[in-house]
Amino acid sequence: MTRQFWAVTASLIALTFVVPGVAHAATYVVNSINEPGDGTCDALECTLREAVDSLSSTGDEITFNFAFSTSAPPFEIELDSSLVIAQDDITLDGLQCVGCGAVQGTTTSAADGFDSQLAIRIIASTVFTDNSLIYIDADDVTVRGLNLDGSPQWGMEIEGDDPVVEDCYIGTSIDGDLGLGNLDDGINLHEAEDATLGPGLLISGNGDNGISIYDSDSDDPTIIGNIIGLDVTATTALGNADFGIIISGNNGSIQSPDIGGATPDLGNVISANGEDGIYLLSNIDGNQSLIGNNRIGTNGAGTVDLGNGAYGIALYSEFSNVRPRELDFEDNVISGNGLAGVLGWRCNDLDFFGNFIGTDASGTANLGNDGEGIYLYSNNFGL
Repeated sequence: MTRQFWAVTASLIALTFVVPGVAHAATYVVNSINEPGDGTCDALECTLREAVDSLSSTGDEITFNFAFSTSAPPFEIELDSSLVIAQDDITLDGLQCVGCGAVQGTTTSAADGFDSQLAIRIIASTVFTDNSLIYIDADDVTVRGLNLDGSPQWGMEIEGDDPVVEDCYIGTSIDGDLGLGNLDDGINLHEAEDATLGPGLLISGNGDNGISIYDSDSDDPTIIGNIIGLDVTATTALGNADFGIIISGNNGSIQSPDIGGATPDLGNVISANGEDGIYLLSNIDGNQSLIGNNRIGTNGAGTVDLGNGAYGIALYSEFSNVRPRELDFEDNVISGNGLAGVLGWRCNDLDFFGNFIGTDASGTANLGNDGEGIYLYSNNFGL
């Protein structure tokens, strides 16, 4: 018979069920905004870096407790280098925060604006020289409830399968308005299959793209329920400098991207970005995946022109035999954009159903795109 013990982990309040000689999940409780700390996550001091460095078992969690802090929320953590998450199957949860006041993920849709309340803001210190504030290099990692801002490159880089990122503000202030902005992408994802980005992501004000997905190992991304290019209310322009979302097959093929979904609560608001709202490049094999219920170029309500600078949606093939194909576009509002609502440049098998292109969400008011509604072009290679 195996003897069982209760043991206190190296954290403030976490208890772990332990069998001798077997690794078990632990909860590491961050109680200090210092960086980096003395190297040990314990009740006296556990910094965010110490908690991340302590991760060692599947199921580990990081939460926050500032009940004994002399500061008031929100709590700002200045990183000197990237936080590297290299342990599979862990959760970093900024919404589990004692002593942080009212903290919650959004209970409202992107179209209605978010009612999230965050308490943990992560920025780059003056000596920060790495690429991203958080770098995920493991599978099955969940991150929620953080404000990531002020990186000299990416807010978050993901290189691991089955990540989930939700209820984070990336490139804005912790209140969801103008922040410092990350100088490159808000989220840069590559070599990461089955990613779920959202709901509740506010990705605005970044110096390049809101979300960038590339490499042939990044199949089946799902992007749902996010605001990309506006403020937290989905009413005010706060665009990313380039594309809202860019997905590129590069030299391989990305399979089955879903952007939005079959119901309005799954839709994204993608507006006021400097280039296209959504840019699908080269070998994107949709397998009838869905781009649905998004507001692309308007406010969340679909009533005001807040257009992306170029196309609402652009599908582009660099070569005749490598092209976006088999994608369904349903129930989107695609209006107010600087060029055509939709560009299809050497694409195959695109289906459009129930979209409002150039109107408001009711189909009654003119919010025209500055170019064509839908522009399909073959360039002598055929469609």
